[in-house]
Amino acid sequence: MRTTIILIIFIIILSINYSNQTDPPLGTSSVTFVFDVTGSMHDDLLQVIQGATHIYNATLRREYAIYDYILIPFADPDVGPILKTRDPNRFQRGLQDLIVQGGGDCPEMTITAIKLALEQSLPNSFIYVFTDARSKDYSLGDTVLKLIQEKQSQVVFVMTGDCGDQNHIGYQIFHKIAATSSGQVFTLHKQQVSEILNFVQHSIQTRKVNLLVIDKIKRNKQNYTLAVDSKLLEFTISVSGANPQVTLIDPSNKTLNQRSWFTRLLRLKEVYILNVKHPMIGEWKIQVISSSAHSIRITGLSRLTFRHGFSSNLITDLIRTHRQPIQGTLTYLTIEINSQDNIRNAEQIELIDLFGNVLINEKLQINLIHPTLYSTLRKFEPPVKSFFFYIRLSGIDSNGHRFQRLSSTALTSYIPLKPIVNVDSNSIEIKSNISYKIQCHIQSQLPYQVQWLKNGQLISISNYSTHITTVEYLIDQPTEINDEGLYICNVTSTSGYDIGEINVNILASPPFIQTIPSKSLFALIRSTISIDCLVQSTKDYKLNWKQELSSSILIEPSESRTRIFENGTLILINIQKSDDDSVFVCIANNEGGETQERITIYVQEIPYVYVYPQTIMYSNEWNITLTCVGTAGIPRPLLIWRQQNHTNPMELSSKIQVNNGILTIVMATKDDEGFYECIGTNIAGEDIKTAQLIYVEPPIVSTENSHILVSPGHDIDLKCNVIGEAYPDIRWFRGNEPVSSFLCTQKVSTL
Repeated sequence: MRTTIILIIFIIILSINYSNQTDPPLGTSSVTFVFDVTGSMHDDLLQVIQGATHIYNATLRREYAIYDYILIPFADPDVGPILKTRDPNRFQRGLQDLIVQGGGDCPEMTITAIKLALEQSLPNSFIYVFTDARSKDYSLGDTVLKLIQEKQSQVVFVMTGDCGDQNHIGYQIFHKIAATSSGQVFTLHKQQVSEILNFVQHSIQTRKVNLLVIDKIKRNKQNYTLAVDSKLLEFTISVSGANPQVTLIDPSNKTLNQRSWFTRLLRLKEVYILNVKHPMIGEWKIQVISSSAHSIRITGLSRLTFRHGFSSNLITDLIRTHRQPIQGTLTYLTIEINSQDNIRNAEQIELIDLFGNVLINEKLQINLIHPTLYSTLRKFEPPVKSFFFYIRLSGIDSNGHRFQRLSSTALTSYIPLKPIVNVDSNSIEIKSNISYKIQCHIQSQLPYQVQWLKNGQLISISNYSTHITTVEYLIDQPTEINDEGLYICNVTSTSGYDIGEINVNILASPPFIQTIPSKSLFALIRSTISIDCLVQSTKDYKLNWKQELSSSILIEPSESRTRIFENGTLILINIQKSDDDSVFVCIANNEGGETQERITIYVQEIPYVYVYPQTIMYSNEWNITLTCVGTAGIPRPLLIWRQQNHTNPMELSSKIQVNNGILTIVMATKDDEGFYECIGTNIAGEDIKTAQLIYVEPPIVSTENSHILVSPGHDIDLKCNVIGEAYPDIRWFRGNEPVSSFLCTQKVSTL
């Protein structure tokens, strides 16, 4: 037994291909060793440790689709620790760290260890169990059988003992696991070691397709047929039972002998394994004889494989199917061929039990949209849960030859569980008038119906397929009166029902706010203003005022210049120029949320204007300029000129020009005489200032005598007559020098 285990592991690990990939590539597998570490296995473990270096060196020369390898030690009651690695040095250290001890009672925790192996291994993996005892935890058998159907992995038992009772359920469960997974149970002796090595190697290579899996519960002589197609490169026959004999007859009706036509991998008292490479295409006859209950496995190496799925409706994608059928429910079976080029047609499927009996036979039809898919012509009722079965696919390959393939593991119908309903929270709060979707999350193995109830009243009903795992109900524009209460998501399928409950509390609407004045307020400088904030709310609320510095920054208003009253009124004292364009925000909060209303302050000041000169006397064709300046006013006043007693501004022309408050009259005449008003105006008010234009004619001056003779020392009067409007300014000059003293009477000046 010790040497047996070493060499078996040696051949298995030869198949491992190490790479730097971190994620398993699609289609790769694990090789997993489940090892009994009780005291009776001590010598065997020592042999494994001694051979570990040779195993590693051998792996470097082989390339197969094995991704990693796993070691799971077990005893009673302990299982583990699990070693899962791609590093051969780490694996070797793991072996060296194992300690074999104990083992007082014979049964061990084998099934628990196999369960862990299936869970840790990749799908379609190879699991080898090494033990010399039956299982103690056989009650976990159904769990392991379910995992085999999910993971589609093969379990092979290499045994050197059985605790003395092969009829015990703890031993028989090994055969059931092997039969379901297309594995076998081998009982070995030391002298048989060298002959089993080739089979272990071939068991990894030929796991790609199953051709025949049958268990016989009694001794018999049985003939079988095997359809060999052009895609089948080789096949291996393995018979485990007492005194097995195998006879091969090829399609030409020739009985084959070992020397010429096949390779005998193992010939023992209870095991017979042979391999045929490049077999003749056609129907082979195989005769198997055993003097006890026995198992027969025929596997092949081929590129022609298939996947399957069960569904209640015809589908176009295996994702929407189940690997196992539902007990008591009519179902379609859909087959997907791995490549359309491999076959000409898929004709039928058969469901075959573990003993080779055909339970169901159904014809297939091709899917016209997806030519790699074939479905049964009709629905059928699958076998009951107690029957395990393989799927056998028959058809014609691309070269016109008949082919047959079996599913990788046996299957059984399952009784679906009732739906399971979960909700994110049993109590939620949603805002009034804001639509909201409540959800329930559903796990169901069958199509199901969802009823939504509100306070016991049905409000919605819908049907869903199994791949829909979340359903929603829209509460549209909810109100406290109409939509608050207990919502129930009632999920029902033919297997039962479950409910999810959600208490929905409708929060009050956020407060409604109105400022008076609304949006904006014009305030005179140095005045005091008040702003009312009116709030409507069905629930208690809090109110506050803030001043806005930017769109995202709110600060408390100045305490020295503001007052906030309980009724929501804001008083702003002594308005300043710096308050112009300030934004104040009224904020109200209740359980439903927050509302803000903004109002902008625009500061105003009554204009003040100044006109200069205020009086101008002019004569004909003078150019006259009057200037008006706004010295105060917010906003900046608009300056216009008009003639007194006129309502409209002065009309501009080539003679009358106004620019920035400056009035220019070109070539003025007497008609331009009068009062002119400058009006400064803004939204706060206006200011008016007046200027006067007085028209005067130039004075006419005359003298009585232009030349007068006078004796020295005598007095003389020099008279000038002045004619002009108003009172002319009269001056006398002697030469260029002004005369300081003279007498003026009306229109007469005497010197």
